[in-house]
Amino acid sequence: MQEHSFLAHVLIFLVAAVFAAALFRKLRFSLTLGFLAAGVVIGPHGLGVVVDTATTHALAELGIVFLMLLIVLELSVERLIVMRRMVFGLGVAQVLVTGALIGLVAHFTGLRIGASIVIGVGLAFSSTAVVLQVLSERGELATRWGRACVAVLLLQDLAVVPMLTLVPALAGETVSIGAAIGMAALKAAVAFGVIYFGGRLVLRPVMRIVAATRTAELFSATTLLVLLGSAWITGQAGLSFALGGFLAGTLLAGTEYRHQVATDMAPYEGILLGLFFMVVG
Repeated sequence: MQEHSFLAHVLIFLVAAVFAAALFRKLRFSLTLGFLAAGVVIGPHGLGVVVDTATTHALAELGIVFLMLLIVLELSVERLIVMRRMVFGLGVAQVLVTGALIGLVAHFTGLRIGASIVIGVGLAFSSTAVVLQVLSERGELATRWGRACVAVLLLQDLAVVPMLTLVPALAGETVSIGAAIGMAALKAAVAFGVIYFGGRLVLRPVMRIVAATRTAELFSATTLLVLLGSAWITGQAGLSFALGGFLAGTLLAGTEYRHQVATDMAPYEGILLGLFFMVVG
């Protein structure tokens, strides 16, 4: 029964996606808005066609991973190096300034300082999937504005971990803030090291061996292994799946097969990302 229920949910989402994409493309609106609207219509607060979205939520999150992979494949290594400075400069400034302003407003409404900090920083974060999808549709990813947005989003993904460790302490629980942040930083460093340095040593020779077989299925399976493996490692470290997709993209972009990877992964990204937006709606 669970298998039939899962398949029924997927079919409903796909039917809604087809109608929403056709309608909103005809109206020349963003597909992202169309998928969100479709999710609202079929969701529990709309027609109630889909009540429990837990069965498709995990699958939908993979859309963000594929999106991050394809975004990074479109960026050159030189641009990523420049973006590294923007991540910890512009990104930190955006989170701190926006979080402080929203936190002050929340505090003036009567909330205590701990709750104001959580609300301020939480609302300072943006949706990686929504922003990147809009930039991709407008063709602005390669622009200076687009690179700045990507840098800020990456910093926000990194900032989620220390923020989650601060919540128990701000709630008054007996948790050492320094120890919690230190452990989160250690786990993040280990995840980065395993993915980046391990990938650079192993990935290129493996991809050459796989490409030499001239088997498209094996090549696609290897790419999926790198992508989902990176997402799993960052997830185990308490980081976002999207960050794993970004790291996998940087590794695959450094090989001579980046264009083949982009071609093979593009169909998955579109379908899964549309499913993600409908689940959100």
